[in-house]
Amino acid sequence: MVRILVADDVPEIAEVFKRGLEIAGYTVLTAIDGQTALAIALSGQVDLVMLDIRLPQRDGISVLQAIRAAPLPRHLPVVVVTAFDTPEERARCIAAGADAFYAKPVSMAKIIPHVQALLNAHRPPAS
Repeated sequence: MVRILVADDVPEIAEVFKRGLEIAGYTVLTAIDGQTALAIALSGQVDLVMLDIRLPQRDGISVLQAIRAAPLPRHLPVVVVTAFDTPEERARCIAAGADAFYAKPVSMAKIIPHVQALLNAHRPPAS
């Protein structure tokens, strides 16, 4: 069972992403602040993170940097989905280690194939 964390400070937006991912067959956890998002991401409970940049308690860039600095057993894909689509913001996210960057609003039809490709690329080897 593939689990995805959706971290967005707007519960209604998190719910839209959650429903779309669930329809695509994923199990989804949500967080509305950066501290909770980081705790879930580092817990080993999820296979991919969809991360907003503007989060309370801890912003998305610092969450992303902490994920990349953590000694995780495998690469945890992080897809940034934010309303702050500037060249500078996009560059900051990619430099911090984002695997993908999407500007809101974005359709699930655009995100789902990329999510699947990232999950396939970072799937642990079969035992």
